[in-house]
Amino acid sequence: MPDCSQCQGTGRETYDEDGRTVTDACYHCGNTGKVDDDTAFNDRLMSVADTLAYHQEVEHRRWVNSDSDGDGYDLGGYENGLMPHDYFRCNVWDRIPEIGEKLRAMTLQEQELLIAWNELPYEPMPPQTAPIHEPLRAVIEDDNIPF
Repeated sequence: MPDCSQCQGTGRETYDEDGRTVTDACYHCGNTGKVDDDTAFNDRLMSVADTLAYHQEVEHRRWVNSDSDGDGYDLGGYENGLMPHDYFRCNVWDRIPEIGEKLRAMTLQEQELLIAWNELPYEPMPPQTAPIHEPLRAVIEDDNIPF
């Protein structure tokens, strides 16, 4: 049986609550640290949904902020009493169920492909090195200074 994705196989979850660290039983795996194969597959599929929801919200934020006459993305958070990061994360969470349903409607091969893509190690793109062109400089002699 695969390790639980919530507690990484420990059977316990640790989190901060009101400024103190709390350790509690993992309810995802029933405190065993292991989950069945179907649950593990669904967890991996929901990880894909989370990644896609994140990228959708990044694009939405970029689109909202591109309007020079608009109020900007962060104002939506402030209007709801949230800091911009919290507002962003809540919007991502709102997108996950809809994307998850679309992923579940796909064939098993498509799901496995997306899971494999999502689990690829992140490798940042190397910086694009554009050739640096030196501007042409005129040779100015001491007796030919224009001022």
